[in-house]
Amino acid sequence: MSPVLNQSKRTVIKIGGMHCAGCVNSIQGFVSELHGVKKVEVNLATEKAAIEFDPLQVKLDTIEKAIQEIGYKVIYEKIILKVAGISDSSDAQKIEDNLKHLEGIKSISVNYGSSQINVEYNTALLSLSDVRKRITDFGYEVQSETTGSSAEDIESKKLRHLFYIGIVFTIPIVILSYPEVFGFIPVSGTDISAYFMFGFATIVQFVTGSRFYIGAFRIARMKSANMDTLVVLGTTTAYVFSVYNTFPTPILNNLYYDA
Repeated sequence: MSPVLNQSKRTVIKIGGMHCAGCVNSIQGFVSELHGVKKVEVNLATEKAAIEFDPLQVKLDTIEKAIQEIGYKVIYEKIILKVAGISDSSDAQKIEDNLKHLEGIKSISVNYGSSQINVEYNTALLSLSDVRKRITDFGYEVQSETTGSSAEDIESKKLRHLFYIGIVFTIPIVILSYPEVFGFIPVSGTDISAYFMFGFATIVQFVTGSRFYIGAFRIARMKSANMDTLVVLGTTTAYVFSVYNTFPTPILNNLYYDA
C-alpha cells in the first residue's frame, strides 16, 4: 500500500479586531500550534492571515474557531442577489451545488420563490464580480444585489454605541476633575463630586471598556499580552487607586478617574 501524501492548501482569512503587533504574534502563535497547520503569516495593515495547512489533518472551520477563541473576528461579506431565471427547486439546487464548491464561499442558500440568493463569502479570496460571473455562466441573470450586515459592520455599530456611552459619562468626569476651572458648578470640589465621578467612571471602565477586559483575559490564557493588556493595566490601576481614595472620605487631590 502506497503511503498517503500530505496535501497542502493555502488560504487567506480576513480578521477583525487586531490593533497591534502583539495581536499578530498571538494569532500566529496560537494557530501555528494546531495540528496540520504548516505556516501562518498575519498582516496587520491588511487585516489578513495567509495560512498553509493540510486539509486532511485540520479543517478550515477549526482554524477559524481557533482565531475566534482568542478574541478576534473572522470576517465574511454577506450579499443578497436578485436573480432572474430561477423557476423551481431544481434551478435552486443547481446554483447551490455549483457555487458552494467555489473557493471563498462560506455559505449559500437559494430561495426560488423570491428568486434570491443569499451568499456569505470571503472577500480575501473572492470578489462579488466573481460570484456574479459564476451565476451568469450558468445561464441566469443577476438583476440586483443588496449588501447584508457583515460581522465587520455589526462590530463597527457596537463600537459606535460604546463610544457614545463613553463620551456621555467621560465629559462630566473631566469637568468635575478640575474644580479650579469649573468652580461655578455647585458640586464641584465637594465630596459629592467624588462620588459622582466614581459612578460615572465605573460605567466607563466596565461598560465602555469591557472589550479590553475580554481581550486581555483571552490573551492572558495564552500566557501572552497585547494592547488590551496595556490598556487594562493602566486604566485599572488609576481606577482602583481612585476608588481607594474615594471611600469612606474622598481625598480629592488623589483622584484620577479622568485618567
